[in-house]
Amino acid sequence: MLREDALRELAGETQAAVTSALLWTISKKTDSAVLVLDGEGTLLHCNESGRDMLDGGDLLSDGGGRLSCASPGETAGFYAAVAECARSRRGSARGPRELILFLEDRHSGMRLPVSLTRYRCAGAEMPLVVAILPRQPDRRRIEMLAQKMGLSPSEARVAALIQLGLTNREAAHIAGLKEQTFNTYAKRVLAKLQSAGRAEMAQRLTWQASLGRAS
Repeated sequence: MLREDALRELAGETQAAVTSALLWTISKKTDSAVLVLDGEGTLLHCNESGRDMLDGGDLLSDGGGRLSCASPGETAGFYAAVAECARSRRGSARGPRELILFLEDRHSGMRLPVSLTRYRCAGAEMPLVVAILPRQPDRRRIEMLAQKMGLSPSEARVAALIQLGLTNREAAHIAGLKEQTFNTYAKRVLAKLQSAGRAEMAQRLTWQASLGRAS
């Protein structure tokens, strides 16, 4: 009996540690913005990526818990989607559990997906809505990751510009290099990263950047 109690206690401690690790990852490490809202769309909490996204204001901004879309015409639709996602009767599955909507990014002009998921906590009267917004890694993070993968700072800068999908001429102009010099750097980057071409290298850097926030 004592052994069984000890095993149960150990299992409980392990589960608590696992839960803590998951919460830490979502709160501190993931590069996706995670916002927790009530059924009326009021911001209750967010992770660090979410706070960075809101402070930037290119997609959503926070005015004391009241969120506004960067494109003013989208704010009413955002709140309507949150309310629709949260709407349900206790003990039933009425209403959508998840919605996807697209909001315009003020900086890039792209329409980016926002996932809204209803979450009902045991014992709570009203459900919460969790909004998840995948974020595109910025060039500085790409450069940092490229250096960790063995590139010099100059090579990492070139890799980051290639990852953006720019032509060599456009990227060379931004980097302040002659196009021939940029081409030499680009070939060196591909060789060091053992990539067959620009698309494979860009995909690898994008995948690495999506794994988490910079340490």
